[in-house]
Amino acid sequence: EANRYADGVRAFTFDAQLGPYPLEQYQLWLGLSSHITTPVLDRLDPLGKTIAASRQAEPTGDGAGSGGASSAPTRVYYTDIELKVSAQGLTPEEVTRGALDKTYLLRPMLASLGGAAPLLGELQYAFLVFLVGQSYEAFDQWKRLLQLLCSCEEALQDSQLQGGEDALWVPFTRLLSQQLQQVPQDFFLTSEITPSPSEHFLYRSLQGYFELLEDSDLPRPLRAEGKRLQDLVEGRFGLSFELLDDEDGPVVVGA
Repeated sequence: EANRYADGVRAFTFDAQLGPYPLEQYQLWLGLSSHITTPVLDRLDPLGKTIAASRQAEPTGDGAGSGGASSAPTRVYYTDIELKVSAQGLTPEEVTRGALDKTYLLRPMLASLGGAAPLLGELQYAFLVFLVGQSYEAFDQWKRLLQLLCSCEEALQDSQLQGGEDALWVPFTRLLSQQLQQVPQDFFLTSEITPSPSEHFLYRSLQGYFELLEDSDLPRPLRAEGKRLQDLVEGRFGLSFELLDDEDGPVVVGA
């Protein structure tokens, strides 16, 4: 039967019942899904292969990240991410360092997933499920991953993550630029939850990331990608990421 279907595709048997594929969107889709491989899908996809749109994340039963122990047929198996630092057994200095630099969370995650590519694949998967499927759970995972990746000062200095087969930072910065070109221009719009753009989770994450990328010891290609990302965000959303006094918010450029 599989061979008959394959022969039908080659003979264009099914084309009469199909709409034309929007080829103008093909390269865009490739860019947004470039790291979503078959192993990534096998790891994340729900048991029922159906993702349900949700207004809020479903309870997981363990309170850790967006994964959890639920076996619902529509639950996506996202990696658990707990960004809060547990003070148990740590010195005050270690707690402070852990709150500022999330490298201690990133390294075991990379080891568990098998490198940077599966992590980038999960970031793309969560974004697309959020964008296309309007899933709050996916948005929450995308948010957690961005908050993590934008706060890893020590890992930014890791030469293995800067380039080569397991490069993380240049591909991450580049795919974040691609993703932010797809969100609405009012993405940073103020609301009761975020009364000013500077309180938006993504503004805070990007502010910290851009500050880390100012390090002159980082590779030039990475800093160049960071500058392109900053230019994109400032131009598309009308924000400025200049260092400000604590009492000031971001400068909003008039349209």
